[in-house]
Amino acid sequence: MGQVPSAPYQNLSRVIPQVHSIWDDGKSPKPTKTFRDQEDRDQFIHSILSLVSSNGQTKLDNYAFKLLYARKPNDRVVATLVAIKAGVIESKIEPPKDGKDSLEAWREFKKHVEARLHELLETVPDAAMMAGPSSFRDGVQSPVVVGAADLPPSYENAATKGGGDAKR
Repeated sequence: MGQVPSAPYQNLSRVIPQVHSIWDDGKSPKPTKTFRDQEDRDQFIHSILSLVSSNGQTKLDNYAFKLLYARKPNDRVVATLVAIKAGVIESKIEPPKDGKDSLEAWREFKKHVEARLHELLETVPDAAMMAGPSSFRDGVQSPVVVGAADLPPSYENAATKGGGDAKR
């Protein structure tokens, strides 16, 4: 059986355009799709959930989401996603750039989410840095992994027997 999506995912999925949603501004020779495929859309939704929850620090079970398009005084449009809890907007994702229409505003919103996700992921430690000495074996013949501070035997021999140039 497939995995059941979380309540926050389902709530957000209702406001994010579908894969086959098409923006037709009447000027372009052919309409523009919002996402390449369903995986692209799913990844985008998970990106938003990571941002709104501050990388999982805020529980989003009781939140509703709305994607709003607001017209600025200069007649440009900005797309803003708001997270609402108990009728009050608690957080938002809004790009610094706007668009001349809703399609351009949507594109700026997508770019902004992707850039913010990159910034968030830069703050997460790399898995290799988190890993310490391990007692797992990666094969039948291989020895137990030792601490990173241990030098390989060839370097130890060179340092103790004077086999290398010690000047730097």
